Amino acid sequence: MRRAMARSVVVILLVASAGCAKKQLAGFPLDTPPKPLHSKCRYSVEGCREVRELKRIRARLAAPHRKQMKGWRPLLRNFVKSLNKRSSDPALALVVQDAGADSWSDPNARYPLNVVVRIEYHAGSKRFSDGGKALTRAFNALQGYAKSTDEAWRALRSRYSRRVKLPGHVASERKTISIVVALGNTGRQVDVPVGQLDKVWRTPPDRLALVSLVSSEKGLKYRDLAHRELSALQPAFAISMRGSVITIKETAARRVRTVLNFMTEPRWLCDSLRAEARFFDRGQVVRRAWSVRRHRGSE
Repeated sequence: MRRAMARSVVVILLVASAGCAKKQLAGFPLDTPPKPLHSKCRYSVEGCREVRELKRIRARLAAPHRKQMKGWRPLLRNFVKSLNKRSSDPALALVVQDAGADSWSDPNARYPLNVVVRIEYHAGSKRFSDGGKALTRAFNALQGYAKSTDEAWRALRSRYSRRVKLPGHVASERKTISIVVALGNTGRQVDVPVGQLDKVWRTPPDRLALVSLVSSEKGLKYRDLAHRELSALQPAFAISMRGSVITIKETAARRVRTVLNFMTEPRWLCDSLRAEARFFDRGQVVRRAWSVRRHRGSE
């Protein structure tokens, strides 16, 4: 009888569980639906015509700007070319002081030998065959173009009643840097677009002087036994930059005296020992031995 009761209890529980799983809960709203907004009045926002006019003005400014920037390039290129034009080398003289060979005691030893170097520089513009007129013409062209483009740009901007902010690239490209050229006692200035100048700016290599002790050998025109390199020669124009100003100043005439110390071997004196000087650009390969027939020379 107990077993029968247990079975009935299990059946009742199963039926109750099944009934609970099938029961569905009634839906209910989590939030009340929003009430619709009803327009009582309407006001349109105007200004589209002004926006279109603003775009039209910016486009009209961009076109002449591109034309002006393009016109700067050949003028700046010609100016830099004139500035970097090779000037004549300074006058240079060498004097070898008495080696005192009569006091030497050992033919295999090394003894000091001094070479006096004298360099005479002319004023910067006088180092050019045209007296620096090419640079002056190039600078005059820059000044003339700067004046005309500035006047045209101001007139273009003044046509419009209100100030218009330039596009970012136009404002950036119109940033200028000042170039001051001082020739003699006069100085002149011009403002040029810094971006256009960067595209054509070139710095010429330093000009150097090499003083060598040279001997003659069979089959060779000369052999460099020892040499001293002088510091960079004074250029015709000194170029400096401070802030947004580039200053180009003509260097003054001057004379320089330098004493170079060498060590020589007595046997060199019997091989037509002499002192020679050569000018060359920094980075240029200097030939230390040169044969009578050039293709047999050695570096």
